[in-house]
Parts: sequence; C-alpha cells; structure tokens
Amino acid sequence: MLAAPVATILCYHEVDPETAVHATIPRRSATGEEKSEMRRYTVTPETFEAQLDYLQQNDYCVIALADLVDFLEGRRDALPPRAVVITVDDGWACAYTNIAPALRRRGLPFTLFVYPKIVGRGSHALSWPQIAELARSGADVESHTFTHSFLTQTDPQFLQHELEDSRLEVARRTGQPVTLLSYPYGDTNAAVAADAVRFGYRAAVTTERGPISRDTAPMHLKRYLIHNDTTLEEFKTFLLP
Repeated sequence: MLAAPVATILCYHEVDPETAVHATIPRRSATGEEKSEMRRYTVTPETFEAQLDYLQQNDYCVIALADLVDFLEGRRDALPPRAVVITVDDGWACAYTNIAPALRRRGLPFTLFVYPKIVGRGSHALSWPQIAELARSGADVESHTFTHSFLTQTDPQFLQHELEDSRLEVARRTGQPVTLLSYPYGDTNAAVAADAVRFGYRAAVTTERGPISRDTAPMHLKRYLIHNDTTLEEFKTFLLP
C-alpha cells in the first residue's frame, strides 16, 4: 500500500518581467524556437505573487526543504498539513531582486540551488556577494553541481568535480553547510545518486513530477516545475487537496 502524500515541492527558475529575455542553457529535449526556450522557465512577478497569494489564502504551509528531508529520514515525527516546499534553480539575479524579497515579505522559506559556473556571468546572474547575503538573510543555498552538466554522461573524475567541488565551493562562499543537491535537467540514475551520497549529500531533487510521501527516497525527490505558461488553475493541481 502506497503511503499518503505529505508535501509538494515546487521548482522555480526565474521571476522576471516578460521583457527580461536572455540566453539560457537549452534542454537536451528542446524543440521550440530560441526565444520561447529562453522564456520557458520564467514567470512574471505578478504570476509569482498570485501563486503565493493562493498558497497563503488556502492554508498551505510553506516549510524548509531541510525539514522535509528530516521527516523522510525519521528525525521529524510529522509535517504540518498541506506542506509545500519552494525551490529555485540555477542562480539568476532575480533570486536576489525579485524572489527573495517577495518570500521575505511573507515570511516564507526557500532553497536556492546554484552552480558556480553561472555566478558573475553577466547582469542576469547572481554574484557571490549577493549569494552570501541571501544566505545571511535566511535563504537555504545549496548545490546545483559545478557547471550544470548532464551527470549521467560524465566520467568519474568529472562527476566528482561536479558534485564535491560544487558542494565545497558553495559552502565556502556562504559559510553554511551544503547537503542538498538539484540534478541539472533532472539527469540522474542509481550510480549518480550513490556518488552524490558518497560526496556528502543527504537528499536531491529531480524534475520528475509528483508529490512526496513518507516512503519517498531522499535522493529522488520529485518536484513540479513552474513554467512560463503555468496557469493558476494548473498550479492548483500540483498541490495537496
């Protein structure tokens, strides 16, 4: 018998106005034209606020990802009803300018997964001082590997660089321990997950959709990715009833 769902993990990438278009790393399965691919994972500030409004107005409880992992590992007895975790991938500047301020105003925690290669690369990327400030202000900053590569296609030495060096670098820059991982593109398998554990991670998130239950494997946490065209009605279907 399957365990009942206890939480939903949401995944954002960018929260920016429609005019804020810039180059991105394409998905392996990308088929759309270039501009639509750039906008695929960007939601407007108005859409983001509407989704947060819905969570708070309908008694959803936003919790830290670490609290969810503690529950899955047996270090926490229970979660609040209708639990939701907010994660943000990559390291775009809007995490500092738009996402964190909106969540801070509401007192909501979130996890930011960054990869060092993106840091400081142009005006749309976060800087290390901004990342350190986010960490000091309460954001949970974790690893998205070092270069955002496809992990199942890398050799063992490079995989160690992607997993271990990124964890150590983010920890050094933020002064916080790093134990959580976001697989780039959701690209993982049993061997990658085992190496992630070996290199110091206790949980990892994917791009596969689905709720979290008590028997969910910590190294394979499903999430709902929020797209540019995600409507509020679709957003509601991601959440526990």
